This record gives sequence, structure tokens and C-alpha cells, in this order.
Amino acid sequence: MKPTRNWWTLLALAGLLQAACGLYEDQIGKFDWRQHYVGKLAFGAFDSSSLDRIIVATESNVLAAISAKSGEILWRQVLETGPRGDIKLLHVPSQGNGVVQQSGGRYNRAFDVITVTGVSPAMVRGWNSNTGTLEWEWSLVPVNPDRAEGAVWFLHEGTLYQVVPVAGSHLELTGYVATSGQQTRAATTRITAAWIKDGRCTLSGSFYACAIDEQLLAIDLLAENPQIIVKPLEAPASSVPKPLPGTPAIIQDNRLYSLTSNLKTQLSPEDSLLVDDSVLEGEPLLLHATTNRPKNTLALTAQKLRDNTPYEALDFSAEYPETLGAPQLVAIRCKTSAGGGKQLACRVLIVSEDGAITLVQQGKIKWTREEALADVETADFLDLTLSDAEGAIEEELNNKNASLELYE
Repeated sequence: MKPTRNWWTLLALAGLLQAACGLYEDQIGKFDWRQHYVGKLAFGAFDSSSLDRIIVATESNVLAAISAKSGEILWRQVLETGPRGDIKLLHVPSQGNGVVQQSGGRYNRAFDVITVTGVSPAMVRGWNSNTGTLEWEWSLVPVNPDRAEGAVWFLHEGTLYQVVPVAGSHLELTGYVATSGQQTRAATTRITAAWIKDGRCTLSGSFYACAIDEQLLAIDLLAENPQIIVKPLEAPASSVPKPLPGTPAIIQDNRLYSLTSNLKTQLSPEDSLLVDDSVLEGEPLLLHATTNRPKNTLALTAQKLRDNTPYEALDFSAEYPETLGAPQLVAIRCKTSAGGGKQLACRVLIVSEDGAITLVQQGKIKWTREEALADVETADFLDLTLSDAEGAIEEELNNKNASLELYE
């Protein structure tokens, strides 16, 4: 009989040990707080060299690649803290627009991704989008650091341009070979622009534009003979103009103004616009996202910029939870649906005003990354309230002399 008793004793102890290693149901999810964040998006684009990679740069000085399938971080580079690591420009090549350098009589791709960070010095870096490793870098120390604080950057046909505005006077335009930092011209170009005012201007493509009183003033920095473009505003400007990604256009007080045509569009406060030329292989489309808060839906439509005609192949709606803030379109990638026909299967990258990153695929939210905790200003320790039963359990667990009767 003794062997039988020993056997049952061992079996009972094994069961107790297994129970002691478990979590109570109400504890699940309370303590797995270790998370990786990238921060609120400043720039983002789908990587043309991969079907599953989104390149993002954030307000937290982070450059990262995110999986389009799961939203997980594939790699992450945390840049310098403070103004030194502030990302001024992110350039992710699309098909056919990558910068190349000549080597041995052949043109080779010199980078996957370009970033410009900081002011004094400004750091220009090339990154491998597959691994996140740094491929090359060069720095630029400004002659006048105070002026350089307001510098903006854009890249055009392999040349990286720095634009330094001097309020009430002129614009200074300097071009550099993107991969080496060599100046493309012997001297900086000075463009007269006495109408520039601090805090009233922005860069949209190669156009520098300012909203002053009831006028929108702009100039094409790459034109051989730059001419001032003047457009009347519907009302006196009350905020800084915002550039429309993908085309020379400005959003001012919920109204879109094209800088190269007569296109004007009235927007609702939560509407978002994006211009993309990858869907129709070179022909720009104006994408328009609208939210319906009573129904918690997000609708996306498109029109051709060439003639402003609707593009019906890109027209869908998706659920948009009320917990997400106002959406902003960041990037889109489409392909012909598996069933054929005119309808497209698209992935749309969205960032909301609370920092959440969302991917919408074929009319459904595929994943959402909550990034608000990437920018924590203060933290406090709180005691979680426990019920009487939970308190009794915790007291027993903390009592070294507690009997095993708790688990009976």
C-alpha cells in the first residue's frame, strides 16, 4: 500500500506545482507592458523593393521599417536626441526614381532610403531598406546657423536641395549631389522674395509658398526664370499652409489650392488628401479620404489630376472606430484584384491625430499600432484596486507559512 500512497502524493504535488505557475484570468494582459514603439509618423512610404515593408520616420527621431502584413517592427534606428536628430526629409524611392551614382562606367543604385536630420550640422544619410544599416553619410555645417534653423529640403532627380528663407528679402537655394554632398553649382542661388514672412510659409515639392492676408504667394525654385504665382484666398489666412504630398498644392484653412492649375476644393475638418502616381504608373491621382463619425466609417475616393475625372476603380469604405482621431493619408499601394476586372486591391497607410498608425486593406482595418506611449511626458505609480477575494489571495501568496489549503 505504501507505493500506492507515494504515487498519489507525487501526483497531487505535481498538480499543485502546475497550478502555482498559472495566471489568474483577470491578470492576463496587465503586466505585459514591454512594448516597442516608433512614435507619431512624420513621413511614411511603401518600400518598392518589398511587398511587406513600410518605411517610416517619426517625430521621435526614429527611422524604422514596419511589416505591412502584421504591423510589427522589422528594424528600427533611433537617431540623435533633440533637434540634432529631428528628421527634416525622408525619401523612399518608388519604381524608377531612385538616385544612382556612376561607378566604372555603370550606374548603380547608391541607396535605398535617404534622410536629412538636424541643422548645425545637418546630417544626410543613406540607409539599406532591407536591413536598416547605414550605407553612407555626409554632413553640412551652415555658414549662418541662425538662418539655417528655418531651412527646408527637397530631392529632385538625384540632387538634394537646401532652401534657406530670409524673411522679407530672399531665398537661398543650394544643390548637392545626394550621395556625396558635392555642390552642383559653384555658388548658392539667391531668389528675390521680399514677401516671405516667418511662420507663414511652407515647401510643396519645388514650390515655396506663403499664405499672407488674403493671398497665396508661391514661386517655383527650379524654374529658369522664377515667377511669382498669386492666388486669392477665400478668407484671410489664419494658419500656416500645409503642403499636399505628391503634387505642388497647398491646403489652407480646409481648402485645397493647386499651384499649377485652377483646382480648388473645399474640405471638411477631418478630410485628408494625398496625391500618388504609382497606382496608374505615372499618372497622378488625387486621393480623398472622408470620415462619417455617426456611422464610424472611412470612405476613400480618387480622381485624375489631369482632367479631374473620377477614378472609379479606387472607391471603397472601411470601418473607422471612434477611438481613432482624425485620419491623415500617408501612402497607398495597389494591385489588380485576384478576380480581375477594374477593381483594385489596395493597402492604405493612415496616421491619426493621436499618433495611431493604421493599415486599411481591401476595405478592412488590418492592424493598428497605438503610438501614444512613445511620447510620455510624466509617469506615476498607481496601486491597482483589488477585490476582497483578490486581496485574500495576495495575502496568502505573501505569507510564507501559508498552507496548501488555498488550492483545495
